[in-house]
Amino acid sequence: MLNINYQSVNAWESTQAAPYWAWSWLENYAKARMFDKMMELGRILEEKE
Repeated sequence: MLNINYQSVNAWESTQAAPYWAWSWLENYAKARMFDKMMELGRILEEKE
């Protein structure tokens, strides 16, 4: 997606600071995963009714 070497990304915060934009992307990724899990739980609960 960004043409960044895997080893470079893996080294963030251990050998150099992570890029300023990385944290907001990771937060959005975590929020999207949580939302997907909540929606799946909602579907499961609706099926039980």
